[in-house]
Amino acid sequence: MSGACTMVNPAFSDSEGSVADEAGTDGEGESGSGDDEVGSDAGTSADTETGTDASTSSDTLDAETDGETETMEEPPTCEVLDVPPHAFIYSVKPEGADPLPCENGQEHYLLINIGDYNYDPGVLQGVRCWAPGCGECDGHGVITGVPGFEALEEFTTTALPEVADSLESNSLCLQIETKHFVGEDGDFCRYDAMAMSLGSPATAFLVGANNEVSPTFTGQQVFGNTELPQQGEPIAQCTCEDYFWGDPDVEACCTNGGAASNFRVEAFGTELWPGDVEEFNSSGVDWIFSLRQAQEIPQCGGQYIEGMSWAMARTSGF
Repeated sequence: MSGACTMVNPAFSDSEGSVADEAGTDGEGESGSGDDEVGSDAGTSADTETGTDASTSSDTLDAETDGETETMEEPPTCEVLDVPPHAFIYSVKPEGADPLPCENGQEHYLLINIGDYNYDPGVLQGVRCWAPGCGECDGHGVITGVPGFEALEEFTTTALPEVADSLESNSLCLQIETKHFVGEDGDFCRYDAMAMSLGSPATAFLVGANNEVSPTFTGQQVFGNTELPQQGEPIAQCTCEDYFWGDPDVEACCTNGGAASNFRVEAFGTELWPGDVEEFNSSGVDWIFSLRQAQEIPQCGGQYIEGMSWAMARTSGF
């Protein structure tokens, strides 16, 4: 922990390698058991998702200093998860092209060639276009999606080729909606909401949002009269001493603000916990829903950083 008086939820990663690494996400488990993807820079891993601070079998830790052994108190176990939100990304600078502005609300068009568009799990690649139907494309490569969200890859490798085959085409034009720009991450714009479709809400195959931002227009049409995911009752809490153990300055700020909490979330008539991955059917369409986070982290002055991050990908065809 830093010595500052706030607890910042990690949003970006400086590591190199795949898009999932750059966006701070790993692969996602889809068994519905709660083994959701976890950000590589969030200080958590698949075997430590039960707590922010891992515990050991002893109550003390020994450290050697100048030939002497000091006994330090072991950090307390804290059961509040603290993971980064889903990363909704779109290239800010396609290869060989001029930079794009990262605006709050945009529609993008992407021409993909079937069989040659999966860049990483949850991330698609294609050619940037300027108009619906991809009638005007400039040949510059773009990548977009939700790094680590394997449900998206599952759909694009099964249903989209079937759609292209029915149209007797080896390519498809995708419409990508982005909303609420939150920052640049390397060559990517990051947003708090995204939707992907073949040009209409009826053909949507990805919808997601972070931090209680409402979905994009297409995402809202997918929900229709169904209530959007809502925060429910708390399921875990950590005292300031537990959560900010070892950093008395931040702990003192937290004491004035409250305690860290995780919450249940109600979605499609199901009660979910942070990390849950659930399959469900809506209007005859099968989806996989990932609740990545639902948490409140205290700040100084009695304020909280709220985080609720979810994404869902279609798993049945059109």
